[in-house]
Amino acid sequence: MHFGDWLKRYRAICRLTQQEVAEALGYAEITYQRVERGGTPSAAFVDRLIAYLCVPPDEHADFHRFALTHEHPDTDALLTQLTEIKAPLETAITHIPISVHYQALPPPPTTPPMLDLVGRQEELSHYAAELATRHLTVITGMSGVGKTALASALARQSAQPDHIFWYQFYPQTGLADFLWRLTSFLAWHGEDALWQQQHTNTHAVGATLSMDAQTAYLIHALQDHDFLLCLDDLHYVEDHEEVMSFIERLVPTLPTSSLALIVIARSQPNFRQLHPTNPLTGLSLADTQTLLTTQQHCLPVPVLANLHRITDGNPALLILAMETLQTTTTPHCVVQRLAQTPNVMHYLMTRIHQQLDHDPRAVQVMRAIAVLWGSPTTRDAIAAVVEDDEVWDALYNLGRRHLVQLQHVSIESQYSQHTIVQAFYYDQIGPQARRIMHLRAAEYYAQDTQTLLYALHHFGQAGVYEPLVDLLTPNLWSLINQGAAPVLRDLLAAVKPNLLPPMQQTALWIAQGVVATILRANTTAHAQYQHAWEHLKWLPDTPTTHQQRVQVCQGMGDLLEYEQPQEAIRWLRQGLTVLSAPAPIEAGRLHLRLGAVYTLLAKYADAHQALTTSLRLLPIHYEYERSQALNCLGSLACMQSQFRQGQNYFTQALQIYQDTGQIWSTLVVRQNLMILLQIGGQWPEAVTMGTQALTLAGRLHNIVLQTKVSHNLGILHTKQGDFTAAYHLLTQSLSLAQQHFMNATVVAIQASLADMYVRTGEYDAAAHTLVSATNMADKLSVTDQRAEMARTQALIHLARGDGELALTCAQEAVHYAEALGDQIGCGISWRVLGQVQCAQGYYDQAYYSFTRSLALVQDDSYETAQTQWHWGKVLLMTHNSEESMPRLHAAQTIFEQLGVTHDMVGTSRILVDLHIHHDMNSRR
Repeated sequence: MHFGDWLKRYRAICRLTQQEVAEALGYAEITYQRVERGGTPSAAFVDRLIAYLCVPPDEHADFHRFALTHEHPDTDALLTQLTEIKAPLETAITHIPISVHYQALPPPPTTPPMLDLVGRQEELSHYAAELATRHLTVITGMSGVGKTALASALARQSAQPDHIFWYQFYPQTGLADFLWRLTSFLAWHGEDALWQQQHTNTHAVGATLSMDAQTAYLIHALQDHDFLLCLDDLHYVEDHEEVMSFIERLVPTLPTSSLALIVIARSQPNFRQLHPTNPLTGLSLADTQTLLTTQQHCLPVPVLANLHRITDGNPALLILAMETLQTTTTPHCVVQRLAQTPNVMHYLMTRIHQQLDHDPRAVQVMRAIAVLWGSPTTRDAIAAVVEDDEVWDALYNLGRRHLVQLQHVSIESQYSQHTIVQAFYYDQIGPQARRIMHLRAAEYYAQDTQTLLYALHHFGQAGVYEPLVDLLTPNLWSLINQGAAPVLRDLLAAVKPNLLPPMQQTALWIAQGVVATILRANTTAHAQYQHAWEHLKWLPDTPTTHQQRVQVCQGMGDLLEYEQPQEAIRWLRQGLTVLSAPAPIEAGRLHLRLGAVYTLLAKYADAHQALTTSLRLLPIHYEYERSQALNCLGSLACMQSQFRQGQNYFTQALQIYQDTGQIWSTLVVRQNLMILLQIGGQWPEAVTMGTQALTLAGRLHNIVLQTKVSHNLGILHTKQGDFTAAYHLLTQSLSLAQQHFMNATVVAIQASLADMYVRTGEYDAAAHTLVSATNMADKLSVTDQRAEMARTQALIHLARGDGELALTCAQEAVHYAEALGDQIGCGISWRVLGQVQCAQGYYDQAYYSFTRSLALVQDDSYETAQTQWHWGKVLLMTHNSEESMPRLHAAQTIFEQLGVTHDMVGTSRILVDLHIHHDMNSRR
């Protein structure tokens, strides 16, 4: 491993920036960057680095040699040793054990292919100007015209090499591989949250992160960096909806970010945001002559002019022509024949192939690279496909003839062909030979878990479906959690079930059902599961068929959970009946799904029993399923106002999520815990938890949760009386919600802002905000904020002296809250109604309203204090100080415990006045 790459990996694990390490060493950042990019460090630099990394004394000599020569007996062991010695303390926000992910850090990002660019200065200036002004340029043109060479030169002059992400699409690639590699690229630059989530949970039985969540993270993560993305050969995936949708979502963000994008394709991509561009044309005659000169070819001027006319200056065709012409003594005759052929490319490739006939090994290597097109084509892979370890000489000679290109990817060299060459050699291979070569490639890639998708692709191309299904079945969820569901859908659709043994047919249909469920193709999923179920009726009872029946039942339960929950329960219960022998893991998973469906149906007792049974059955090391069960139990407890119990379940789930690196899940649980801590009166803990959740949401670039957490923290600060902080958080969340068209959330935030304005006496601002919220709520037909808006409107009317309107609004608030089944919301609404009734002189009715309020808000200490305070003030107005003082004291005690400064001042003033009045009466 290169020493600079090793340093990058160390920084990625320890989450350090180049600047942080440079400052710790006492060097300028640019000096440290030079070392990471391959520069040789000074002895003093290495000595400081040894001290900073805490390298043990017995390792000093090996470390010095590694830094200067890039040689070390075991770089992975060294990395493990030093990161464990000097791993920075993780905060509670992002605690993820290093052992979970350090060994699987991705290879360093690749730089664009280094290709010779001849001429093109005018075009280069044009595209560079576009990139500088619009952060986007599209290079189009026919195959071989030099798009990639131009884009490579443009990229290298526009960005630092380690800030360039170059990705080449192939016909068989889709969004999965692209996102996986982009995730790896970001991990090397400190944006490793998605990488950790994917790697940690690849073997979980269940989808751990939706494709929408992954793409949203990546798009937002990219905005913070001055990266240059180069997407080559995009025309191969123009029909891939997922890929094109990702790019369409990315393009509008470019003008306002530091990110830039180069798209390379044969024709203009069909994006709404793109401006039409002129395709790249061939080289001029002068540049053609320069190209041939750089390739050490020389032709008479008339022959050169004729060749330029025939090829239209296409660089790829020109180079192929020169490979043909250099073996002839009569180049003008060859060019004349070339002018007469209807297919210039095929004529040139045929002649080149005839020249290779004397070297069978070279021909086999060319065919192997053509077969491996789109896969990591290393020397080992080529050797496996041709069953010949002696391929180096052939590769070297083919490279000298420009028939094979070499690219260094991390520490491994990869080989490729121009698409013109690849198409010729792939078509030349006979069906039987092609099948054998694909099969060898599949067997080679099946040996590495990181290349399973390539193995599946080659098995499919070979038409050998049994090993494909055998390989896919145990790795299905691993691949899905890497984002490969769209690729698997297309791959499985090509498999012919009638060519499979009976039990493999069932496995195929189950896999198709799972993938279709993930992709929300519910009709397809239902049909595949039904195929499998009917087929299983005719198969003998074996452990495998029993397991497949359970898989169908669980799959149908997942599929129907929201559409037809009662039918989902029937399938899940059927799964429990067909379990053979003791099967605690399968039974635990089925009970887990049952608990989720029962919760949806508000069958809380059944849900609790199913979820606790699931926890009892699942072994302790099944963290993914156990954390799901605990999370469901937490939600279930909260639905029944058992907030302390819910907090306990959420805390247990949070611990598992943290220990297993499921950081997306920790974010959701932190948000839930913040709300529960607030309701339970643990406000300092709630603020800490909310601040942690907001920080983590920012790190994960999760706009939705950033918005929600900011909103909830704003509400909490409003209740605390810290109106400056509340205003900042609420307006921040409102801005995010409006920017990202989260219209229902906009209504909720505006309702909270109006409440804050009422508390600060800004009634006009409150009324204006409520009008905006009401208009949006009417437009969306949402009702969940109606109670809060009606309460706030009642208090505005009350402050303006319009008692009748205030009374109407307060009554509406009670009605809306009761319709929603919101217990605490009902209690708050009854309290506001009591306040209005008191102002109108309806003291007996107000007494009833406050009594109702106190009973309903008893689980929320803050709202309990609010009711006691307002009730105490009403009692004072009716000259009932004996009953008033205990209520005001109770409110004051809670306000002091919670640190509610604003309300505490109000109660203190009233109590002081009461005590003075009482003392004066006593003296009399």
